Amino acid sequence: MLVLKACRRRDPMEGAERRNLHMPIPTGGYREVAEDLAARIKSGEYAAGERLPTYSELSDLYDVSVTTVQRAIIVLQTRGLVVGLQGRGLWVAEDPGSP
Repeated sequence: MLVLKACRRRDPMEGAERRNLHMPIPTGGYREVAEDLAARIKSGEYAAGERLPTYSELSDLYDVSVTTVQRAIIVLQTRGLVVGLQGRGLWVAEDPGSP
């Protein structure tokens, strides 16, 4: 015969008043990387049609994680500054800034 004991489910918010739930969420990182890359593109350091460094190279350059670089690239793609080609890398858009 199998007997199941009733177990009390732990409330994940139990003791929350003792934890700091109002910690500031870091919002930097990827935004700064995106702004710097955008400035480099607009200044011509990375010309239209030029291949950008890999995620790994950008990660090393900015001393951030690859995930941070990926988020920055998404911002730049949304702005129409870069184009990602599957298996071929990241490229500066032919007409940077025009969606």
